[in-house]
Amino acid sequence: MTFATIIVNHGTSKIENQKEAISFLRKKVEEKYEGSLVKSYMASDKIRKKVDDKDLSQDLEEILNECRDKNIRDVRFLMAYVLRGIEYEKVMKKAEQLNEDGFFNFTFTKALLEEENNDEILEFLEELGENDPSLVIFHGSPRKNLQEFEKFQEKIKNSDKNLYFSSFEDRKFDDLIKEFKEKNISKIRVIPFLIIVGNHVAKDIEGDKKNSYKKVFEENEIEINLVKKSLLLYDKIAEIFVEKLEK
Repeated sequence: MTFATIIVNHGTSKIENQKEAISFLRKKVEEKYEGSLVKSYMASDKIRKKVDDKDLSQDLEEILNECRDKNIRDVRFLMAYVLRGIEYEKVMKKAEQLNEDGFFNFTFTKALLEEENNDEILEFLEELGENDPSLVIFHGSPRKNLQEFEKFQEKIKNSDKNLYFSSFEDRKFDDLIKEFKEKNISKIRVIPFLIIVGNHVAKDIEGDKKNSYKKVFEENEIEINLVKKSLLLYDKIAEIFVEKLEK
């Protein structure tokens, strides 16, 4: 066993979604690195402490102690994040605090959106949209790597495949509705750009509150066709993440 992989994501209280997506990615890693130790870590303390499933609720210290017991010094964190933001860096800091004696050699994979992957990911979204009017919804602008995020936002806006952009933190409903009306769009495919679909989809996209995408669009006679699938469950995205383990 040459190294251990720890799959890291923020986590979701939608436990079945978490389990399905992480299991899919885990299988990809295990297939490529047969016999390797693959663990998963939900970085959100709040979510993790509410989960009874032992495979999902292990603390990072517990996982690293297992690596110590097996004398695995090379530990690679497969960081299942859209961008390297605050939560990503919290994981790095916590890992280093648990390695004060220098036993481990840690590496942290880059997040999903980076220059070398962005054209590939845009192509994936264009294929997913099937040239129908499609709204790609992100969580929101991170505090770090903002420039990289904005570059990808522009790629979506400049796509000739009927793609549109929005985020939970800056929904810009008035601009979207105006553009859809001008283009006579009465039905929009909604693609959540989320590592794992969870409460944001249930509440912010298809929820009953007044500012959910479904409610606002329905009020403006625009029907939504929601693609309710975690990014990690797509072969293309999972393979991009696994490839990062070698970089």
